[in-house]
Formats: sequence, structure tokens, C-alpha cells
Amino acid sequence: MFVGSGAEPLDLFGGQAAGRFGVSSGPFAERTPAQLTTAVDSALATANHVSIFTTGFDATGGHLSHGARSRCEDRSNVLKIRDAGQGAATGRTPPAESSGVLTRLLDLFRRPSTTARHRPGAAEVTARVTAPATMDDILKEAIDALGGPMAELDRDAWTSLARQIGERAEAHLPPPPSLPNVVGQALALAKQPELDVNELVGILQRDAAIATAMLRIANSSMLAPAAPITTVRGAVQSLGLRGVVEVVLGTAGKSFYAVASRSELTLFPDLWNGIFDNAIANAFTCGRLALDVQGARSERALLAGLLSDIGRPLALRILAAMVHDGAVDRVLDPAIVLAALDEVAPAVSRRTIAAMNLPEELRVACVIDDNADNTPSSDAQIAQLVSAIGAIQRRSPRLRISAMEVQQRAARLALGPLVVRTLFAQRSQYMLQASEMFGSAS
Repeated sequence: MFVGSGAEPLDLFGGQAAGRFGVSSGPFAERTPAQLTTAVDSALATANHVSIFTTGFDATGGHLSHGARSRCEDRSNVLKIRDAGQGAATGRTPPAESSGVLTRLLDLFRRPSTTARHRPGAAEVTARVTAPATMDDILKEAIDALGGPMAELDRDAWTSLARQIGERAEAHLPPPPSLPNVVGQALALAKQPELDVNELVGILQRDAAIATAMLRIANSSMLAPAAPITTVRGAVQSLGLRGVVEVVLGTAGKSFYAVASRSELTLFPDLWNGIFDNAIANAFTCGRLALDVQGARSERALLAGLLSDIGRPLALRILAAMVHDGAVDRVLDPAIVLAALDEVAPAVSRRTIAAMNLPEELRVACVIDDNADNTPSSDAQIAQLVSAIGAIQRRSPRLRISAMEVQQRAARLALGPLVVRTLFAQRSQYMLQASEMFGSAS
């Protein structure tokens, strides 16, 4: 920094104007830009003509900011702060009229001899940097935010019930739901490089339930069209291909998660309520994640997500039948039932999907057999990962087991901790969206 009159400025810092204020060899303490500007203004209040030249200091490192380099001119005082560049001269003697100003500046900026500013070494600076979040950190954060499991139970508390449900499922598995033809046709069109919109519209119009759902969602407050949409073609244009597939799968899959009888709903109302919204949240989250995972396809991942928990409503029906038959106690702890469903549902889901006679491509996308030698598809891995996240968000007593499953699936998909954190947030948002789009399945 140079202070002085005319063309003879004085280098206050002993030839180190290009360095930082408070250089270790100089007598001046380091000052913030605000402190420096205030002090210089005060010191130069009585000077007739003074120029200050700096070397383009930056506020981020404690240097003079660009904002402090431009000042106003008035009749009696001229303060100019400019870039000196490489042509700044150093070591010059101040003119006489500036000696009073310099004395005041020296008093303001002189470092007290008894207090030396501590400059942290590289090791200290490195230690202050926050370490990247690990997968354990992200999962603990998510579980703590939910308040932990709904009840702390020993695993033996629910495994016995899960085993009974599994044995009944092997002997008396309810008939698997059938996938409507419109779903397979829409999925086949969605994977084509060039979509035939006319053909897609024709397929959708042949299914009254899906066509009605398309128009209702396209005109909903969620999309808020400028003018009412009255045709299926207009709904396709508004929703886009991915939105169309979501509506088709959601409308067709709603029956998979519907309550079969009022007695089932009476026995387990809290478990039935929201069971379909959970499935749709899985589907939408899977479809979105598939866009970023190599080897996955969004339309296949959507179906895999929708069917990943299909064993839960079937297991719940089996449990209701066991209660009516007197095979288990009518009064069951809801936490035990929830944990038992999450324990047995994957096996029931595999058996159900295998019995649905899906096209091979879709079957492979939906099923994971951890005991098989072949590598599971990316779509199936995504579906199981999101399903495990759903179990955590339901606060199942076995959520810590689900957390281990999240770690394993994320590692196989090469997903980092921050991606998993985003999946938790996305799935929560899709739960709300599912309720708005399709309402309650019960």
C-alpha cells in the first residue's frame, strides 16, 4: 500500500505492497477491508491531495476488497484507490505535507508488540475442513430425523409371525394380479427411439379408467394448465412420456394394493392406509433414479418399483385370514405386524411376480434372487434399494436391517452417500404427490 501526494507515494509496507496487509516482516497488523477503509477515511480527512495505490487485493483472504478501491472526490479531498500492477514504486520518502497523515496511519495500523497474530499451519487448516459424509452418517441422520423406529423390539418378536405368514403363503398364496394389456403396450412404446404419438393415444383411449385418470391429472392443480385439457392427446402432450407411463402404471397398479374386504381394513386400518401411496412413491423414485444409473431404463424401473412391495398387501391378507381362522391372536402389536410384513414381503413379492407371466425383460427387471449366480439387473437393484428406504421411512422396528440393505444396494449401484440422501427426500415428496394424483387406495 502506498500513501502520499502527487507522484511520490510512500510504500508503507517496506516494498511488499503486492503482498498482504500485516506481512510477517512488517510492523503493521492485518486489518479487514471495512476497518481499513474507515481508518484511511479518518486519517485523510484533513489532507489536501492524497493518493492511495493498492495492488488489487481481494477481500476473501483478508485483503482490500474491490469495493474499497473506489471512493468519491470532493473539493478538498481526493482519495484514489487503483490497481498499481507491477509498476508500483517502493521505498520512497513521503512529502512534508503528508507527514501528519502518515503518523496517524502508523498509529492506527501499528501492531502492538505484546500481541502477535497466530497464523495456523497447514495441518491446522486441514483439520478444520469438515470430512465428507459417509453412508453411515447419512443413514443415521435419516433415522434420527424420523425419530428412530416406532418401537424398539428384539428381532425374535416378529420373526415367528413372519415365518407363519411365509408358510401360509407357500401353501395358499392368493391369485396373482394380472397386468392389464395397456400397461405392456405403453411400456413397449415408451422404449422405442421414436414414439408414435397417434398409436399411444389410441392405446390409452381404449382403457376408460386410464383415459379418465389422464384427463383428471392433466387438469389438476399440480400441473395447473392455462386452459382446460379435454382430449387424451392434450393430456399426453401436457404430461410427457414419463408422466404418461406413471399414470398408466399407477392407475393399473392401484388394484394390486386395494383392500379385498371391509374386515381386512377393520383389522389393520393403519397398515392399509397409505400402502398404495408407498408403492407409487417407490415407483416414481425408481423411475427418476434410473435416469442416472447405467444399464437401467426409467419405464422398467417404474414397474419394478411398483411391484417391489406387492408382497406386503398379499401378506397382510394372509395375516387377516390367519386371525379369522384363530391361527394367531386377534390383538397384535402394530409394530410387530409392520416388522413381520417387511420381513416376509420380499419373498412373497418374488413368488407373486414369478406367477404374473410378465415378459422376460420385465420379469428380470423386477426380481432379485440373492441366491442365484446371475447378477441382478440395475432396475431390480434400484427397486430393492428404494423399497428398503421406504421401510426406514415407515419407521419399521427392523429399520436398522433395512439400513444395511440400503448400504448393500447402493454399493452395488455405485451410489454415493449424497445420492442416497437425495433419494430419501425425493421419496418423501413422491408420497405427497401420489396421494394428490391417485388418492387413497383403500
